[in-house]
Amino acid sequence: MDKSTTRIEPDQPLLTNDNDMDNERLSPQQKKQMRDREDLNFWNVMKQICDLSVYPIVGMLFHPAYQIVNTIILGQDDEAVNNLAIFGLATVTMSIAMMSIQLSFNNALMTLVSQAHGQQEPRLCSIYLNRQLVLNVIVFIPLCILLLFAESFFLAIGQQAEIAQRASNYIRVLLPGYFCFGIFHAYQKYLAGQKEVRLSTFSYVLAFIIHLPVSYLLAVYYDMGVEGIAIASSIHLSMRLIILSIAIKFSQFNSNLVSIIDQETFRNLKPQMKMSLYSSGMLIWGWWAFDIFTFLSNFMTNDIMAAQIVCRQIVLLFYMIPIGLSIASSILVGNMIVINLINEAFVMLCLYILFDCLQCIGTGIISGLGKQNKGSLLTIFYFKMGITALWQGPLVAIAFNSVAYYAFILCVDLKETIRIAEERRLREKNHL
Repeated sequence: MDKSTTRIEPDQPLLTNDNDMDNERLSPQQKKQMRDREDLNFWNVMKQICDLSVYPIVGMLFHPAYQIVNTIILGQDDEAVNNLAIFGLATVTMSIAMMSIQLSFNNALMTLVSQAHGQQEPRLCSIYLNRQLVLNVIVFIPLCILLLFAESFFLAIGQQAEIAQRASNYIRVLLPGYFCFGIFHAYQKYLAGQKEVRLSTFSYVLAFIIHLPVSYLLAVYYDMGVEGIAIASSIHLSMRLIILSIAIKFSQFNSNLVSIIDQETFRNLKPQMKMSLYSSGMLIWGWWAFDIFTFLSNFMTNDIMAAQIVCRQIVLLFYMIPIGLSIASSILVGNMIVINLINEAFVMLCLYILFDCLQCIGTGIISGLGKQNKGSLLTIFYFKMGITALWQGPLVAIAFNSVAYYAFILCVDLKETIRIAEERRLREKNHL
């Protein structure tokens, strides 16, 4: 029998079962999803997004919360300015060189998993997860090697020797924690793509609760200062992975997991790597824009650098609120694309743009053409406005970013997207 993959016409329903599956065979959750799909007007879509985004919003609020605790603890020290400068330099460097890459790189996994979940392919979801875990290790190794030489870079840009040396030590202590964070984030995207957002939220909250006594014990009680905060932060990031792994072990998703050494894990790594790199290229600029103008404060006084770090932590807290809405929108769009609900997916896309633009306006984080960095540099060095200039620069591209996002969505061929998603599923199914 010829198993060659044939081109699927976009107007043809992509997923069909015998008689579309009788209602008696549907679980209560599936019946609810079917009812939701039948009534996808604007307000019903808004309700679905809000319902699905509650847990992600809570979880994302706790994502930067541990850094706020770190800032508060270091701010009480007798050497608060120097400690905050060291903490800020190390934190922003790790954010630019490691966390931003991990977050944007893994975002492609949610696209793949949400589409496979919509196609009712749990094994394929797990295969995508395994591949992403392998790719995380591949990407982490060169980044880790580069960060081991952070001290030389800090000295080259004119940092004080003591701050450069202690910030570099802080980074080395954080590396194991960030390795665990990359794995944790892949699992989080795997679950989110299947509309499971509670487990990762539980991990964020519990890890934060554990971080409170650990950070106080090391930094204050044992008087380890910045070094104690580094150890506590690395433990915190590792605990997220440990807690989530335990939660998955006792969840329904455990039975769907495939061994990491399964032969399918190492097949088609290249296409998933390319998709992950494209995801990074699309998302990383906004993150870098936000952190680079914080990094520029290193060229000013330690007082300004410390003040900028405090401002950054406060803004990050509010930045996380719309991200939960964005996660919910992405999940629902991915699920709808593969079941040929084009009009409904378009409503989701429009709402996603609304949330994303609000996020940009609310936090001043813009990824438009990199003009914000040039604006910040000109304002800092020519108008001498100091820390105020750091927050004015990113506002330059707000209008461009909003219009460009909306224009991009209008140009998306959703039927072609559906066809590509289905062809990818069929290629994978031929090997499973």
